[in-house]
This record gives sequence, structure tokens and C-alpha cells, in this order.
Amino acid sequence: MNSTRQSDHIWNLPILGLLSIALMSLAPVSSFAGDEIDLGDGVSFLPYGQLSPSYLGFDDGFETYSEFVDNNHSNTRLGFYLNKQLDSGKLSARFEASIGLRQSNSVSQGFVPDVIDWGRKDIRWGDFNYESLRFGKFSWGQGELAAYGVSSAQDFSGTILANYASISDTAGSYRFRDSGGMLTDVSMFAAFPTYDGGRFGRLRYDSPAFGGVTVSTSVGTDILTPETDDLYYDLAARYAGKFDSFQVMGAVGVLRVEPGKGESSTNLLGGFGLLHESGFNLEVTGAYRDAGGHFGYGKLGYMAQWFPVGSTAMAVDYYKGFDTAYEGSETDTWGLGLVQTFEEINLYGYIEYRSYGLSDNTDRSYERANSLLAGVTWTF
Repeated sequence: MNSTRQSDHIWNLPILGLLSIALMSLAPVSSFAGDEIDLGDGVSFLPYGQLSPSYLGFDDGFETYSEFVDNNHSNTRLGFYLNKQLDSGKLSARFEASIGLRQSNSVSQGFVPDVIDWGRKDIRWGDFNYESLRFGKFSWGQGELAAYGVSSAQDFSGTILANYASISDTAGSYRFRDSGGMLTDVSMFAAFPTYDGGRFGRLRYDSPAFGGVTVSTSVGTDILTPETDDLYYDLAARYAGKFDSFQVMGAVGVLRVEPGKGESSTNLLGGFGLLHESGFNLEVTGAYRDAGGHFGYGKLGYMAQWFPVGSTAMAVDYYKGFDTAYEGSETDTWGLGLVQTFEEINLYGYIEYRSYGLSDNTDRSYERANSLLAGVTWTF
């Protein structure tokens, strides 16, 4: 971990990391995208994965830090699907895990994890499901709750690798400093939640689509954390459709959290996204938690085909939170993101700049923080 005094700024962080990432994005990487393997008798096997190395710089107003990390917006992972076609639908199994690399949201002013440290929490999917042609989809195992992504993923921008509503994926463990240079207890995780559903062991049902609307519900608990008995119940509805020159998506949901200890809470979630055929796109999301805290988020983006190698996507976003960090707090952040696609080699190069702010109803004032994330993601 490297740090400098306040006179240096985030743009003066060592540029070696940024240059190496840029060179990686231009390297002649050979693609071996996973093909579905026919095992006979209607059974197929589909492996997949991705690498997502990146460089993270963070300036808390007094000190600057820089690390090579794995981009938690969409981290390095390996997985596979095992599918069985039936006359009435399809049986599937899915397993996926990250490989335990140091995540962009795990580094902080006082802690830098090992480069690799795999644990059970790195298991993302361990899921079995049956998708009926008539009755919908039934799922069991480690995977997404029904409310997953309702307030963070109504996004047509193409810049999720760089900037999107899950703000804390970039630098979630870093903390604000006050104007005197003292570290506070307020992390980016605490300041910028989405109140979405997560990935847990769960039972889930997704209805067939009726007029573009799908209804989902689930009940689950964290099966990867020992001695945890929190329960999650949720209900969500999603819509996807097209009107003239616009593509539209939207979702609403409610998530009930009943911890093993402490008070229960209910989160109300919602959001929608628009994409015009010109490439301009818009996202608006928000959430309210009855135990305290609510936020609004907006994103404006544009996608273009400027280069023969693939599309270029860019976006600016803004998040405003009230009582998210603690009662009486206000948080805000804005970010700029750029993603360049290299279609033939399944590569994405990205860069994000973000500014973070904290204020409250006390006499204490806080420094604005800034982060810079740059890297590539290669899918196979």
C-alpha cells in the first residue's frame, strides 16, 4: 500500500498500473469462449469464466492509496451449467465461484488483504432449478434472491464494469476522514447501500412472463456464514418491453429482513431503465428502509460504434442518500465511467472516476474522497 500527503492528488498516483492495464487491453489475446458440450440424451455442459484485473486509487482528502485488485463490479470467476432438456421444460444445475483474488471493495486505509485468499464466501452459485414451459421456474440452492438487482440493475448503459448503482463495489471498505484528518467509522459500504436482495441459500419461484411482466418470490438465509440465522423474504415484479424506438425495463420489490438478533426491517425497492435506438439511455432507481435510510440514483449514458473493434459506452451517474450511514447523515456521490468493447477477443477495457461526500446535522465536517478504477475484463 502506498500513501502520500494531501498535496498529492489521485491523478498523481503511480501511473505504472494504469499503463500496464492499458497495454493488456491492446494485447493480442486468443479467445476460447466456452462452447456447450453435448453429453448425449439431452444433457449438455457449458463452462464459462472471466478474468477482471484492475488498478484502484483512492484519495481520502489527506492520504492517497493504490493497489492492484480484482474488480468487484464483475469479479474473476469460474463456473458451469449442466442442463437436461425435457418435454415439459428444462432441468439445470449451476455452480460458480470467484477464485478469491483481492477485491476492489475489500481494501481500506488500514487493511490490504492477501492477493488471494479463497473461502466459502467466494461461492456465488450452487443452484438447481426446473424451468417449466407452463408453470415458470423453481430454484433451490445458493443464488440470487427475487429482489436481487431491483434497485441497482435496471441498466442499459453498458458501463456496469465501471460505474453503476452498487457504488460500494468500487471501494467499499475505505472510510471518510473528517476535516481534521481523523478517520471516521463511516465506510463507503455504510454510506451507499442499495438495500437490494443478495445471494443466499434460498427457495425461489419465477412466474412465466405475462405481457412482459414476471413475478418472483423467494425465502432464504446465509448458508455460507457459520452461526448465522438471518431470514430473508421477498417479492418482486419485473417488466421488459419495447415501444417504437425505446427499450424499457423496470422492477419493483419488497424485501423483509429478520435477523437472528436485533430488529427486523422492510425494504421497498424500485427502478426503471430506458434505451433509445440512438444509443442514449437513462436509469432511475431508489429504495426506502423502514429501519432508517433511503436513497435515489440516476444515470445518463450513451453507447456508440465509433471503432471497428466494438462499441464504446460512457455514462455519468449520481447517488443521494439520507440517513444511510446513520441517522441525520447525508451522502452523495457522482461518477464518470467509460467501457470499450473488443468483440473478437471478448475483452472489455474500462475506467471510472468517482467523488464521494458525507455531511450530517452536527458541527463536524468531512473531506470529499475520490477513487479511480481502471482495468480489463476478459470473458471466456
